Amino acid sequence: MTLLSIPVTQMSVTAPAGLVIRASELAEFQAANDIISAAHAEAEQIQRRAQEAAENLEQYCDEVRERARQQGLEQAEEEAPALRQQAVANCIQWLIENHNLEHSIVERLETRLRGILAQVFEEFYGQQSGARLLMSRLQEHIETLLGEEAGTLHVNETQFDELRQAFVTHPQLRIKLDTQLEPGEALLNTPLVSLYLNLDEQLQSILSRLEQLSQEASDDQQN
Repeated sequence: MTLLSIPVTQMSVTAPAGLVIRASELAEFQAANDIISAAHAEAEQIQRRAQEAAENLEQYCDEVRERARQQGLEQAEEEAPALRQQAVANCIQWLIENHNLEHSIVERLETRLRGILAQVFEEFYGQQSGARLLMSRLQEHIETLLGEEAGTLHVNETQFDELRQAFVTHPQLRIKLDTQLEPGEALLNTPLVSLYLNLDEQLQSILSRLEQLSQEASDDQQN
């Protein structure tokens, strides 16, 4: 028995009801199937193009971001020296301003402190024994000027006993009363020199110097 080879076309559309299909209906179904197949193919092609476009867009965005990053780095690198220089300038300006402020404060304090120092020094001097102050001033001169030589120290009678007791370890030094000398004055005669001391004059000299320094500082601030 001979087998007949009949092509069977499978369509994606629903077959009509009934046992017999007319040729015209079959042709319509065939055309509809072709349209659907073409639509599927076109949809797949559109999907592929959309995927490619999306990939291209993502790559483009990556490139844009990379260029922006590179430009930002280059700009930052170009601006870095200027920014560092500005930061250094700001720091130097800050140091100068603070130094000027500190200098002004110190000057003002120095002016006040000199006045306070003069007042305290004068009060301290007034509380000290004139004989002890003379002894302190004379001690170094006696050690230097006398040595083994004999010398004479002329003092006021109110300070005679205390100074004689203070220099008892210097037998080569004679202590003599001098009615012409005031308390706080002394005259040391040695074979080499004669040394005159006046504590009041020294005090006034120190106070005058402090006052002069205060006045000079005040004038500098006003200028």
